[in-house]
Parts: sequence; structure tokens; C-alpha cells
Amino acid sequence: MNNYTVFASNNAGWVILIVIAVFAAIGGLAFLIYFFMRKNKPKAKKPDEKQAAKENLDMILEDVSDEETIKQFEDYKEHEEKKDDK
Repeated sequence: MNNYTVFASNNAGWVILIVIAVFAAIGGLAFLIYFFMRKNKPKAKKPDEKQAAKENLDMILEDVSDEETIKQFEDYKEHEEKKDDK
């Protein structure tokens, strides 16, 4: 009988335990690194509601660069002002 076969059949439980222990050590080390990195991370201040809304709108909306469209906006504003004055 081959020595390798005897080793594998007698110590299969130990091999499984060693593999589990290695993965547990890797997981524990990863958790400790995460824990200490999170602890040393500077606290980010939360923006107020108005500032957050403005940032969201700035990401979505684009400035108008077409002169004809700007003129139409101005005409609309003038029309609305005249409408409100009546």
C-alpha cells in the first residue's frame, strides 16, 4: 500500500479542519483590517437637505447654451409677468 493513500485516508478530517482554519484566519484578518480602517476613517459631515437637493439637480440639469432657447425663456418670463399683473 502506498504511504500517500494511508495518509489521505487517515487524516482527511485533519485536512478539512486545516482548510477551514486557514479560511477562518483569512476572514478574521479581513474583518480586523476593515474594523481598524473604518475606525480611523474621518467622519463625513452630512449635507443639509437644501444642499443635497441642489447637488442632485445640478447632476441632472444642464445649462442652456442655445441663444434661441434663452430668448424663448426670457419671452416666457415676460409673458408670465404680464399675465400676473392683469
